[in-house]
Amino acid sequence: MVTPTGLIPEHEILAKLFRQVLDKDYSRDDYISQFTLRVPEKLSKLDRVVEFHRKNVEKSPEVLF
Repeated sequence: MVTPTGLIPEHEILAKLFRQVLDKDYSRDDYISQFTLRVPEKLSKLDRVVEFHRKNVEKSPEVLF
């Protein structure tokens, strides 16, 4: 499946593989939980990384910021 952030497997394909290879169910809820991109959390993490580098890494390249 094509998404704005790249390719991800479809639930039906993963569910089939889980059944064939692991003999386990793979729920749609698990799929959604594992493949949901949490934008606010990612942006917050980026802010923390930039802050860390500004404070703790002497020669961070400006392109990082």
